Amino acid sequence: MGRLDFTGSFTLLVTPFGPGGGIDWTGYDRLVAYHRASGGQGIFAVCGTAEMQALALDERVRLAEVAAAGAAGLPVVATGNLEPDLDAQVDEVRRISRTGVAGVVLVPPGRRPDDEGLYAWFARLAYASAVPALLYEWPGRQPKGIPAAVYGRLVRQCGVVGIKDTTCTHAGIAAKLEAAPEGIVYQANHPLLVAAMEAGARGTMTITSAVRPDLLGALWSAHHSGDAARRAALAREVVFLDAVLAQGHPRGAKWLLHRAGVLGHAGCRAGGPPDDAQRAALEAWVQGAPRWCGPHTPPGLGWDG
Repeated sequence: MGRLDFTGSFTLLVTPFGPGGGIDWTGYDRLVAYHRASGGQGIFAVCGTAEMQALALDERVRLAEVAAAGAAGLPVVATGNLEPDLDAQVDEVRRISRTGVAGVVLVPPGRRPDDEGLYAWFARLAYASAVPALLYEWPGRQPKGIPAAVYGRLVRQCGVVGIKDTTCTHAGIAAKLEAAPEGIVYQANHPLLVAAMEAGARGTMTITSAVRPDLLGALWSAHHSGDAARRAALAREVVFLDAVLAQGHPRGAKWLLHRAGVLGHAGCRAGGPPDDAQRAALEAWVQGAPRWCGPHTPPGLGWDG
């Protein structure tokens, strides 16, 4: 796949669990179908929103397989290096890259080597993959930042497709765009989405897409069609939704998906359900959500009229 196949709004999948804590595979099939039909350009499985740190390797591999099989042609990417040491991560990357996904996502190592060591570490993982690699500044591993110069070398020399930026700064976005103009910068920060797209970012990967992928897909389309008014309205809505989801993610996203009938259960492996205040905030967003809804958006995830 060429780089252009990876541009656009990539939607994040939660991992549905049953009452006993095991993965609800029927619910996962239903969730993949919902995201496939909701107007995004791609799907990100086995991500932070999916509680990937709480999943076993075999579970992660199976989640990637099921998402890739159910995506009906949409590119699916999945994180591929969560095992505890580099040799194990190389094997993990090989397994994930052979599940049918279009790309493998690589997160930082945790203990940070110098820039040359970081480049060599990522390069070994990228070369182990049977499909293109993307980078992700995942907050679950600190320090999460990937220097722009290292990213640029990986794009030019190792075929890395792009990076999910979580610096949440104009400077951080600009540095990556300058270091690798041919690479794809995916923006995760909602207040900076429009500015990042105007600066040249060619993708989004945001927590709100886990609930309302149609809004992010429409935002992307409005940007590229030149409909500034619609883009601004949609950007405001996802900023508001982000504010309530961020109080406890992904439990708020799961609660909304369960409320709308997309998920049979709303449980997480870490942490309890939303508290009273978050539920009230989520309900307030639903009641005031935009009248525009995608054709495949359950009414319980927005305005019901």
